[in-house]
Amino acid sequence: STEEYTTKFPYKKCQEGCDPHFALVHSLEWREKFKPWCITPSAVRENRDSFFYVRGHSPPNPNDKDWDATIGHSLVFYRPGIHKYEDTESYIRLIMHTLDSAIADSYSRSNNQVGKFNILLDCNGFSLSTLPGLSEVKRLFNIMQDHFPDRLGVLMIVNLSGPGQLFLRMIKPIISEAVKRKIHIVPPTDKGGIDMLKVLIEEEYIPTWLGGTDDYVLNSKVAYADRMCTEEEGREYHITMPYHAPS
Repeated sequence: STEEYTTKFPYKKCQEGCDPHFALVHSLEWREKFKPWCITPSAVRENRDSFFYVRGHSPPNPNDKDWDATIGHSLVFYRPGIHKYEDTESYIRLIMHTLDSAIADSYSRSNNQVGKFNILLDCNGFSLSTLPGLSEVKRLFNIMQDHFPDRLGVLMIVNLSGPGQLFLRMIKPIISEAVKRKIHIVPPTDKGGIDMLKVLIEEEYIPTWLGGTDDYVLNSKVAYADRMCTEEEGREYHITMPYHAPS
């Protein structure tokens, strides 16, 4: 049918469906102009608390259509409760750069066959004030949905708090049904949570702050050394691709 050959991305332009070629050209243009592989000095500073980083991978999942016997999806750890955002643009670039790095890592380990990531979201200490404003959060979600569609394996949420539940209710209208089905709430570690984590995370990568043994801390000087670009380069897309620029 015709529907099999249409896409709903870019999110704001294709609510009624677009030709997949249009979506592909749009993403290629975004990669050229946003340059997600580069990170600015302000984005590095934004992550000085190591609240968003790639580390390890999940075990292979035989129930996933993209399953490979030797690899699992890359792992992204997100701890918004330990860092209050300082600059919206730096925050967004950090998020997109990290997810792009996770996809590259997945491709590297799967001989360019699978480019997916799983996210572990820790809501401990989270409040809405730690994030940019809702309009900027929507902009971030639009960018992710437009250019990383179907890259997310699962979203694991630990230490879900009242503010975390409120945030989930706020963003549900702007995320797709497919993404909603990928959200899993992990119970407390003393109520079976650690066993669930072992299914979703290779045990050696379960961090100490979740009851595991991995004491990894991101070293920004090493992690970002060969990926730096200037602040001007990081914001050029505001002019060259205003579709994703701040309103």
